[in-house]
Amino acid sequence: MLNNLKFQFKNSFSFKIIFFCVYVSFFGIQEAKSQDDLVDIKSKSSALSEFEVSEHWLTTRIGLNFFDTDFAAYENPLFYGADPSKNFGISVQPQLNVFIHERISAGLHLGYAYQTIEGSNPNFNQYDNNYQIGLQLNYYVFRLEKQFYVSGELMSNYNYLTREIDSELLVSDQDFDNIKTAFNLNISWRFRDNFIFSLVFYEIFTHNTNDDNFQNYDQGLAYNNFIKHFIEQPQFNLSWRLF
Repeated sequence: MLNNLKFQFKNSFSFKIIFFCVYVSFFGIQEAKSQDDLVDIKSKSSALSEFEVSEHWLTTRIGLNFFDTDFAAYENPLFYGADPSKNFGISVQPQLNVFIHERISAGLHLGYAYQTIEGSNPNFNQYDNNYQIGLQLNYYVFRLEKQFYVSGELMSNYNYLTREIDSELLVSDQDFDNIKTAFNLNISWRFRDNFIFSLVFYEIFTHNTNDDNFQNYDQGLAYNNFIKHFIEQPQFNLSWRLF
């Protein structure tokens, strides 16, 4: 956890300096808001008309986790009853999106995800690498307020997974492939005309062609605890309008 920073003003001179900096920063921000690089919502004819057909956006989706988990959730009978384990994971997914309608963008993506799981009693280590390629369709449903939006995203990709297990009970190297289709919910903030930041509530619904997959979802159609997923591994997008 981050430690709380405690500031002490030793004299009135230092306080005046800091106050002056805050004052200048505040009016600098107000001035920046008046520039053309911010979205002028009032000048638009419709709620989402600031997205124009043929706009190209480059998006990077990033996820990170570091938490303790119950390895039994990974459905490996050799480790049922094992002590809670430590899990570290990271995922990166660059996307290229093109608006085909002022509310709809479509595109393609590549992806890579890695996770390692460590546990004791029995001792084990598991290493997963997942490689993705696929397509996505994003529909901007409505605007919450000013530059905030809610969108639904349908994503489908081919996944190639390598899994290595090293333990007291088992040493194994395995490869799997899987086609996954998922529905995500994005809450986005367009803080500049050319930049959007989004929180991704991912994989609310999924369909997998194989039980052996990176998230260990059941084969077929499933509804998932996306709130738990977001807490354990939050994901967000940073998007940049290319042209």
